[in-house]
Amino acid sequence: MTLSLNLSIKGAKEALDMQRAMRKRLSKTGVAMDRAAVMMLKDVLEHFRDQAGPSGAWKPLSPITIKRRREGGGGAKILMDKGLLRNSIQPSAGEDFARVGTNVFYAPQHQFGTGRVPQREFLWLSDVAKDKITRMIGEFVVEGK
Repeated sequence: MTLSLNLSIKGAKEALDMQRAMRKRLSKTGVAMDRAAVMMLKDVLEHFRDQAGPSGAWKPLSPITIKRRREGGGGAKILMDKGLLRNSIQPSAGEDFARVGTNVFYAPQHQFGTGRVPQREFLWLSDVAKDKITRMIGEFVVEGK
């Protein structure tokens, strides 16, 4: 005579399979980081379009700057005289990071402000972008999308 006690958990195999798949995706997060970097780039470029930082509209151009631009054929938009700064923003990503940045030497003057140059933050992420990126990474890890 055999006496036994059996225990089974419904869905355990499926849960383990899902966990394995998630682990596999987590070992290849470069795809998600590439997507995140592109999303970050789009958000930063919107700041140039909107001419706004995290606390609102950028300080307007000074009358001297407006006059100089008119005479020199420059643009009327803030931080977009010739478009060098805006066009220099580039995304990069790796397995565990996503970033956007610029190597234009005068970028920090505008991002942080100086005695003569007002702060006009352009390198920041909106709450909408943060939410989209968080959702995208979650979907990538859980569903492989």
